[in-house]
Amino acid sequence: MLEARYATELDVLLLAELNQEMIAASGHSSILNREELIVRMKNWITSGEYEAILFFCSNELVGYCLFRGRSTICLRQFLIRKRYRGRGVGQSAFEFLKENVWSKDSTVKLDVYPTNSSGYAFWRRLGFNGEPESMVLNIGLDSSKPANVT
Repeated sequence: MLEARYATELDVLLLAELNQEMIAASGHSSILNREELIVRMKNWITSGEYEAILFFCSNELVGYCLFRGRSTICLRQFLIRKRYRGRGVGQSAFEFLKENVWSKDSTVKLDVYPTNSSGYAFWRRLGFNGEPESMVLNIGLDSSKPANVT
């Protein structure tokens, strides 16, 4: 069963590591080194500019997401670790966000690195429309559901 919690400043090193993993998985050629990723992530989390959620299965970290916004959500980073891909974990994590974190009237926007064809296909399967650089999904869920994120 998928569980989740909000990341805090104490998770910045872990988030930077996951960010490095996401960059490698997407084929992106980031110019930021590990230390720069740590500083950027710390700034985002401590300033409240972005929120991060860590996903777990059986107490094992399986992925994370980084987003901002309420009615229009900018999903900046989303990663399911390689050994958990193809098992429905990514879809479960996204459904968790829709049902427990975001409101029913939200619009989710994201960018997929153009060479990341598997990432693009994943988001299309979840109902996103658009080109890789500007994918959009309008979600419609019951906003009366309580948040289950600690």
